[in-house]
Amino acid sequence: MYARLCVVISLGITFSQANQLSYVPAAQNLPFSKSVEGHGIIYTSGQIGMDKKTKKLGNGFENQFKNAMNSLLAVVEKSNAKGKIAKITIFVTDLKNYEALNKIYKGFFKGGNYPARSVVQVAGLPLGALVEVEAIAVKH
Repeated sequence: MYARLCVVISLGITFSQANQLSYVPAAQNLPFSKSVEGHGIIYTSGQIGMDKKTKKLGNGFENQFKNAMNSLLAVVEKSNAKGKIAKITIFVTDLKNYEALNKIYKGFFKGGNYPARSVVQVAGLPLGALVEVEAIAVKH
């Protein structure tokens, strides 16, 4: 109920409108959704740098960041909002990786049309990940 309340407040809609939200469940019966859509806005959950083949974290920051971005873009693409990402938040365990992050990040967005972005250093991330990314995208 608390998570649903947060989404409802974030979207600025009433409880009666909350039934109009569209949820994409996370894998492995985790207690969150990969993304939630309401009123043409897609909110993604954070994506860490898991390798799709091995189901383990990538080796090092750069591999984890590439994997996390690819996973994020796949979630956004499933919602038919590819290319319409308005905001990305990146959580890192060490800001020393900021230069590498920017170099890799540029490769994901062509033509200089970058989404708004925040990078935040955190004490830790799930499964010992070095980076996690989440986004807000527009469907229309």
